[in-house]
This record gives sequence, structure tokens and C-alpha cells, in this order.
Amino acid sequence: MRNMKATSAALFLYLIYGALFPETHVTAQHEANSAVAQKDTGKEASFIFSKIEPTLHRTSRVPARLPSFLPGVDREHPIDAILISASSSGYEILLAMEPDCQGQNVCLYGSVFGSAAPIKLAGRSSGIPVKLRRGIQGRFIDAECHAYCNQSYVKWSEGGFYYAVGIKAEKKENMIRVANSAIPPLHKPQ
Repeated sequence: MRNMKATSAALFLYLIYGALFPETHVTAQHEANSAVAQKDTGKEASFIFSKIEPTLHRTSRVPARLPSFLPGVDREHPIDAILISASSSGYEILLAMEPDCQGQNVCLYGSVFGSAAPIKLAGRSSGIPVKLRRGIQGRFIDAECHAYCNQSYVKWSEGGFYYAVGIKAEKKENMIRVANSAIPPLHKPQ
């Protein structure tokens, strides 16, 4: 009981401090994500999509671009891939730390999108250009942190389709690595 009260008090102070000093909160969140990424064992994370892939491939004509690298995710530290929507014109996947997550900040890890139309991220900047695998031009959109941090994204278009991957408050270098892990090499059939 004492540890629970201490943990609750620490969390409360952390949230208040983040609200009062958002620039410090952003740095702390980025440092926490970097620490997770440094612990990454380099194991494939694509196994998290195995339950939803059959439905995704059967339902959507948009070729799936599912990352095989997700910082801090491996078989010992899995997350859940929840297929939010899939249609002939696109798909949306929620990456969650709990199987019943509905996108709330407390359980959100990230998201994956594929679409036949350009992907618009409401209220977000157009980002900065980044170079991806196979010379694909992408855009990195950094997270915004206030009382909590939202997702950083990398968006790109490929073969007439549009894609985006997001991870909560992740650094540009890791987001580029995540996006590159979703883009197949040239020698593989699309």
C-alpha cells in the first residue's frame, strides 16, 4: 500500500511538472524513448501483426506496410496490433500496450496507416523532409507534448498509395528506422 501511494504521488508530480514545464517534459519523454530504443535487442517485431494480417490482406487493396522494427518491442516485450478499420481504400492499425486499448494516451504505443488517398493528420504540421529506403521521400512530424505527448510520425507515398507510422513521442532517427522497416526492398515483390 505504501509503495502504491508513493508511485501515485510520483506520477502526479510528474504530470504536474510536465504541464508546467512542457519543454522539459518533451526532453524527458524523448530520453525515455531513447533508453527503450537502446535496450532494443534487434529482434523482429513483425510477429505482432500476425493475427490481423489475414484480414488486412483480404480486405484492403492497399499493400500492407507493417514495420518489422518497433523500439523496445520484441517477444519478451510485446504490444498489441489492433485493426481499427480495413476497407478497399485503406487501413488503420492501433499499436497498444493493452489488448483492450481504444487509443487512450495511457495505453497507446503508436499507429500504422495505409490509404489510397493522402493521409491527413488533424492539427499537425506538414513536418520536415526525410530520406527513406529506396530513395523514397518522406516527412517527419515531431510529437507535441503538453500534459501528455502525442505521436511522432513518418509519412510517405509509394506506388500510388500513402502510408504513415506513428509512435508516441519518438525521435526522428527511430521513426525513420521504423518506416524503413515497413518499406520492402526493391528485390522483393510488392
